[in-house]
Amino acid sequence: MNPEVEIPSVMPPVHRKVLLTYCLITLLLLTDIWLILYQKMSFAGYWSDRILFWLWTAGSIVVLCLFWKKIWTKIYLGVLITSTAFLVLSGTFILMVITGAGKTDDLSVKNNRYRVQLVNSMVTRPFLQIIKNKGLLEEVIINDNADLIRNPNLKIGYETIKEVRIIKETPDSLILKFTTPWRDVVKSYPLNPDRESIRRKP
Repeated sequence: MNPEVEIPSVMPPVHRKVLLTYCLITLLLLTDIWLILYQKMSFAGYWSDRILFWLWTAGSIVVLCLFWKKIWTKIYLGVLITSTAFLVLSGTFILMVITGAGKTDDLSVKNNRYRVQLVNSMVTRPFLQIIKNKGLLEEVIINDNADLIRNPNLKIGYETIKEVRIIKETPDSLILKFTTPWRDVVKSYPLNPDRESIRRKP
């Protein structure tokens, strides 16, 4: 009698499609993280980072369940847990950006060429980001503290921005008017700050 030959298992087509889709989403997420960390850019839109992250999270659960019997799945789970723990313990800003954690007020400026984010979380002081739209991508051109809307008479310490308008735009500067329920504040920002000042949070 011929000895039985073990036929190698073939991945079902549906599983293969799920894995390929997950790899594509993971690649997009890693690209987004690299853009945020090293280029001060990201995919355009307030929700793009968050939607991409939660799609990846859901995909991770599906992949782990489908391929749990594979040794590489258990190794991958260990890598995910270790990476997440490192990001949480280090208090890195990237985790807050891509997950949407913390409180972020997003305001569009005229013509949708710019948008302003007021970012507030447990790990950072409130700060403003001025972001310029560049088609499929957008770039953080200004990181600034939120002292212009600080109000010690309020319990939360900062006023709520209701509207942002462009007063004047030149090749070298951008003058914005911030409207709160209590007052209007006008501030000028340089449009060509050095790269390191943009990278640093205020």
